[in-house]
Amino acid sequence: MKTTILLLFSFFLFVQLQAQNKYNLKFSGIALPSKTPESGWAVQGGLVGLFKTDTADTNLRSSNLYLFGMYSQLKQFRISNGGEVFFKKEKYYLNYWIYYTYAPEQFFGSIPNTNYNKYDFIAKNLFYADVVFLRKIRKNTFFGFNVTAEKSFNFKTDTAGYFENAYPVNKFQNYNLLALGLKYQYDSRNSVVNTTKGNFVSLVAKPGFTSKGNYFQTRFDARKFIPYKKQVFAFQLFADKIFGFAPLGEMPNLNLRAFHPNLYKGTFSTYLQAEQRWCLKPWLYFSTFEGTGWVTLQNKSVWQSNYGGGFRVRVIKAYNLFLRVEYGLGSDGSSNLYLAFYDAF
Repeated sequence: MKTTILLLFSFFLFVQLQAQNKYNLKFSGIALPSKTPESGWAVQGGLVGLFKTDTADTNLRSSNLYLFGMYSQLKQFRISNGGEVFFKKEKYYLNYWIYYTYAPEQFFGSIPNTNYNKYDFIAKNLFYADVVFLRKIRKNTFFGFNVTAEKSFNFKTDTAGYFENAYPVNKFQNYNLLALGLKYQYDSRNSVVNTTKGNFVSLVAKPGFTSKGNYFQTRFDARKFIPYKKQVFAFQLFADKIFGFAPLGEMPNLNLRAFHPNLYKGTFSTYLQAEQRWCLKPWLYFSTFEGTGWVTLQNKSVWQSNYGGGFRVRVIKAYNLFLRVEYGLGSDGSSNLYLAFYDAF
């Protein structure tokens, strides 16, 4: 594993050095602590790269690439590579994430009988790849393919019974998955990193085939960013539906800040969240947020809401890359601290 990580790091560094002059590529190494409900405290680090596929095109948005490693207090580790690439004249768009991970995590059973104080620990090794490749069909509008592949193995769980008695995820312990779908995307954001204005809408329809069963997934994501003086108002409406049986990682959840991703899992989820960011200094933002949504499983639903706030500190000026520090509180009593490099949406 150490040799594989070293080779990946060396190859990525070599490619960036070779491309630096042609694509005006800038890159930096970074190592910072992080905190999320699914990993607890962690340290992650690696390389962040920003570039343009055509430096003469002032309307072309910047592309980004990442190579990261992570190790958490739950003894999780991950090596990942991914990013978003806008090709010349934005005629094509590529978004991909590839990672290998060992991921012990908490599982809380099936809704509505879930409680953030009662859970199993489950663990597995996972190879994961998700690739989106789109072609521009008109201004800011793209259409193309979304492919997801997974291999889960060495699954383990403790004996509390929340996983073994849950529906329907106990079917999926060790499995292989391939999902092939179509994606529509409208994207007028001024930047994909620290967006301050523009709109984003995506719709995915994707059948999935696994060694344990098949499913069909539809996913809708709409975001709007409105600048006003030194503020940014951001909104997101999200809906996710699974027909059939899917692995735990593909099942819809209530992805609002405060809640563990495995706490409210079902076959349908939808939520609306809003965020306000104040620019105190070019390198410092203060934020508040709130949201509400529900999850459905076997005709049983759970409705929850959240609120919270925090701040963002710029850590790499060349990329306008910020470290986000926020605290979220949920209507069920859940609360969590977040430290992350990326925006919530």
